[in-house]
Amino acid sequence: MSIFSKTTFLFLNKLTLFSLFILILAGGVVRSTGSGMGCPDWPKCFDRYIPPTSIDQLPVNYQQIYKDRGYENTTFNVNKTWTEYINRLIGAITGLFIFATLVSSFQFLKSKPFIFYLVLASFLLVGFQAWLGGKVVESNLHALMITAHMFVALIILGILLYTYVISVHSNFQIKKYHFSTSISIVLSLCFLFTIIQIALGTQVREAVDQISKMMNFADRGTWVELAGAPFFIHRSLSILVLTLNVILFVKTRAVLMHSSFLTLLLRSNISLILLQIISGIVLSYLDLPPTFQAIHLFLATLLFSVQLSMVFLFFNKMKPESNFVLQS
Repeated sequence: MSIFSKTTFLFLNKLTLFSLFILILAGGVVRSTGSGMGCPDWPKCFDRYIPPTSIDQLPVNYQQIYKDRGYENTTFNVNKTWTEYINRLIGAITGLFIFATLVSSFQFLKSKPFIFYLVLASFLLVGFQAWLGGKVVESNLHALMITAHMFVALIILGILLYTYVISVHSNFQIKKYHFSTSISIVLSLCFLFTIIQIALGTQVREAVDQISKMMNFADRGTWVELAGAPFFIHRSLSILVLTLNVILFVKTRAVLMHSSFLTLLLRSNISLILLQIISGIVLSYLDLPPTFQAIHLFLATLLFSVQLSMVFLFFNKMKPESNFVLQS
């Protein structure tokens, strides 16, 4: 199979998307377990390309060495070190996948140049993301830097999701559904409020990070309530988000009477919102269990991707020719 075939490009694009999801999940695990400084330097980890598995592999005065570099209280923890290292390794592999996708996208340079340039943009953003990752470490995990790192990952994900959809244009049949203007408005509002919720969620997490440090990581059960307005707005807005998406589902089902890819996305959308609300309740009332912090972030990423896919499909009015059949 030639790397300059459309089939190869679609495979690499999908592989890269899958890798990005795993990378975002790994990033959530790193943050929820407090492993961000498991490797206190960049791009090496404790001055090694492969991190140590025992404190005996480090200099006796390693804490003083990193204190002199500006990192107070550096303590080797093998679990946190390898959690952060695996996250970096997944990031490097994802970068290779995007590079392979970029090479394969050269075939579209004349026929569909926007595909090539979008993949190129995503590849350049990966380089920026790697640089930003180093700055996150240098900042000793400053909350705003972590949030910026997350949003760049979502931008890369969105670009590659879009290139996948438009690259299979010839495998899609255009079908004019009679979607009312109100459906487009509701879908737009659903996606807008999802973005707002993600932004508010990052604000809550930033506030929780600050509060936890101020309280010396004690009284974990009070951190969320002390986050203030962002938390209460984030919690209350979830009801509006659920209501809007239920309205979208009901209104769209009247058009899509049969099983379809869009119906699958709509059902997944509602399911993810309900799971997101449940995970939020667990976080709020069960003292922020680290596992659910990672789950909450991963569900938000899946929700973002599903809704973005619906935006592409609704506004381009496409239907798959092979795997799914949309009928009116």
